[in-house]
Amino acid sequence: MKTYYGKILVLVMAAVIILTVSQSGFAKGRGDKKMWGEDEPNMKTMKRMLDKMAETDPNAATQMQKLCDENPEKFRKMYTFTKKSREKRDAPGRPRRDSRHNFMNERQSEYIEWLTTNYPQKAKELAELKEKEPKLYMRKLMFGCKKYGKILEAERENPKLAKVLKEDLTLKENRGAVLEKIKAATDEKEKAKLTAELETIVSDRFDLIVKRKQIAYETMSKRLEELKEQVRDSEDKIDSWKKLKSGKVKERIEQLTSETENFSWR
Repeated sequence: MKTYYGKILVLVMAAVIILTVSQSGFAKGRGDKKMWGEDEPNMKTMKRMLDKMAETDPNAATQMQKLCDENPEKFRKMYTFTKKSREKRDAPGRPRRDSRHNFMNERQSEYIEWLTTNYPQKAKELAELKEKEPKLYMRKLMFGCKKYGKILEAERENPKLAKVLKEDLTLKENRGAVLEKIKAATDEKEKAKLTAELETIVSDRFDLIVKRKQIAYETMSKRLEELKEQVRDSEDKIDSWKKLKSGKVKERIEQLTSETENFSWR
């Protein structure tokens, strides 16, 4: 039984693709369907889907017709699941399987270009490893992406934050170096001098942390204003829906009961 329904699911997936293509010119009313929160096919839609499949694979169409007749609810659920999975897979901005490798290469190239501009010596050391020790090169590359990734991302959205993060990274590296010297120092005067240097570094880091939080607060405040604007727009939309209720209900009834296709002139 599982094998049978597994085959049917594959057929449903194929049918969804066929129907999606065939519906490209019949888009009117889709916005209303989203408003009504409905995405399941009605009998007219399923019949059109089976007719399309019968043109290319009559045997498959016969099997699907059998399932539709014997268990229409299960057929609807399988259709809806397949359609939503396909929409999620084809969502804008999501890299396809065959392009993920290229996507990763592009990100790595972007990182190396950024590293060359901001940390030329480290970029040079990394380039030397690429031919000599490829495995170590990849480890260093991944570590570098993790270490500098936040700075690179911040430069796209918030250059002021990127500058703070870069300064903070330098201070943390200096702090580590000074701590090592303090641990190795045997002369008390030298240790006191290093401790004073460490205090300056920690003080500077404190100022940067405060500045970073201030930037985060400013970003959140800006986002909050944008959300308030979205809320106002949503309230206006809801008010307009309330006023249009009678017309929308009649229009939806016509959509559900009509036997004619809605052609999109767009």
